[in-house]
Amino acid sequence: MRELLEMGFEVAVVPFKEYDLSIPEHADALHQRAPQARTVPQIFVGALHIGGFDNLNQKLSGRQDKRQ
Repeated sequence: MRELLEMGFEVAVVPFKEYDLSIPEHADALHQRAPQARTVPQIFVGALHIGGFDNLNQKLSGRQDKRQ
């Protein structure tokens, strides 16, 4: 976490919800919100679909590059 702070990131604890995709209603809801998603986890910030971990990492990497 220290590295993130040194890079200029703000660090916060964010509440999250976890859904069991073996429950058909949960899987159907995910498919409706992110029809292209083929992997889990899928990350949403409010209504905004970020994507999977790789997508989040790409977005954060781009943000890091802009700060340098």
